[in-house]
Amino acid sequence: MRTPAPIRSLLCLLLPLLAAPVWAAPPRAANATAEALAVSIGIERQLLAEDLLSYAEARDRENAALRAVDDGLRSFDAALVGEEQVSQALVTRLAAALREARADAARWSSEADRLREALSERLRRLALLQRRASEARERGTEITDPVTGSWLVRSLPSGRTAVFELSLDVTVVVGSYRTDTGGWGSLRGTLVGDLLTLERIDSQQGGDLVYEGRLDRERNEVRGTWRSTLLSVGEPAAGSWVAFRQLPAASSGENP
Repeated sequence: MRTPAPIRSLLCLLLPLLAAPVWAAPPRAANATAEALAVSIGIERQLLAEDLLSYAEARDRENAALRAVDDGLRSFDAALVGEEQVSQALVTRLAAALREARADAARWSSEADRLREALSERLRRLALLQRRASEARERGTEITDPVTGSWLVRSLPSGRTAVFELSLDVTVVVGSYRTDTGGWGSLRGTLVGDLLTLERIDSQQGGDLVYEGRLDRERNEVRGTWRSTLLSVGEPAAGSWVAFRQLPAASSGENP
């Protein structure tokens, strides 16, 4: 069973991303925003490679199921015309096999459609991140919106702290984080009005937390709640959080 040629070509380009570890630590960049975007770009590339492998498998299974439908139709037709006396048991068995093959083909066709949509969205997000990374490198440490930059975050009830490096593009927020215990990963979400929503993707566990908070633009802070998306024993499943934006020294007087 052969993977279609265009998919094989893309796999040749992306498989090295799967062979290498994601990172032992986040890469360094010219400034905090560019560093946050570099981490997110690396994770998105890894996920893109995995999505493409899933798509190639779905297409292989879809093609195999379609061939099974063709074989089933030929067998059914042959059973009707190849014997002087048609066997009811044989016709019933072949009809059931044909229904199963058609259902299998429909299932894998639907899965391939879903993965095509996911790949399109993944590529769109990757292009956005790459454009933002280029802009961040060009503007250095300039702050042009109420979200982009470094944020000192404290979560309750644990009292643990972290640093979020965020970048805003219209309403889309991307970035990275590092906790006081050494954990790190990427962040993605939205800013709609003053409502900031972030999903945390840990470098070891994947998506594990969702943050929601209200942005106070004048005080450069966010306050809200967080919830875990993982089942854990002995750990809080939800709580509150507060984040303070770390402004450049010349503007530090504005930050409480």
